[in-house]
Amino acid sequence: YGCIHAACAFLENGGLAQAGISLLSDDCLAHILSYLASSRDDVEEVCTALPIFEVASKTNTVWRELCRRRWGEKWRFKKRWKCALDKFLTQSDQHFWMKAYEDEEEDAKRNHIICQELSEMAFDYRQWFSFTLFRNQPDNMRDVLPTGLRNSLAQDVVFSDNGDVETSREWLRRLSWKSVNSNNDGTLSEIRLWFESNVRRVVGESLTVHRLKNWGWELRGSDYVMRAIDDSHPSEEELWGDLTSKIVLEEKPDWVEAHRSPYPYQYREIPDDEDYKILLDW
Repeated sequence: YGCIHAACAFLENGGLAQAGISLLSDDCLAHILSYLASSRDDVEEVCTALPIFEVASKTNTVWRELCRRRWGEKWRFKKRWKCALDKFLTQSDQHFWMKAYEDEEEDAKRNHIICQELSEMAFDYRQWFSFTLFRNQPDNMRDVLPTGLRNSLAQDVVFSDNGDVETSREWLRRLSWKSVNSNNDGTLSEIRLWFESNVRRVVGESLTVHRLKNWGWELRGSDYVMRAIDDSHPSEEELWGDLTSKIVLEEKPDWVEAHRSPYPYQYREIPDDEDYKILLDW
């Protein structure tokens, strides 16, 4: 919106003629626009106010910079950027970066994952609620079920394509996994964990696949949650801050029966988000 007002004021004051911008080549205009615009909306606003930028706005010069800025805020930026650069070197499409931008925006809407894609990720494994912290509280203070989101159980969980769970934590290596809901294209929207002993197989938790706002991946169940770790080794805040920064103390309604612990509790620590409150029973 600010771009439109600035461009209109520029025109009303005769800036176009004074600057001689109409004499500049599309390449020059593209370089100017690549510095001015920080988002797709900025490009559209400038072109609306100054149609002379219309041709330049579709060039690789502009969209490469937009991709770098947009993807730089997202999960696995380094891998996504390198992959795009490698493809660009083998193609001569003058609209390559604009198409790459649109393709990534569309892919970010995907809530199912490819098996190979899943096996190439390492996950941080956490509990919604920490029963260890709960048990360690004094009896007279054991009225709050603490969150487990602040403590990692493992940060190297890999779902291998043969159904094994690979990790440095021995107790997790006893788990196996399989697809529950496979789509027609072979992608996964839900997986199930189980523990298999010499005596019997114990079916574990089902984890549904979710896409995060930062384009990362989350496997979410009623007891556990996992998030794919970025190759750039993000901080605790970057990976879990959207949840841990909004933990609230929620009181149990009188008509609800708490069953997550053999000990009674009246409160729980939980992210202040209605979706999670519905997902996680008492």
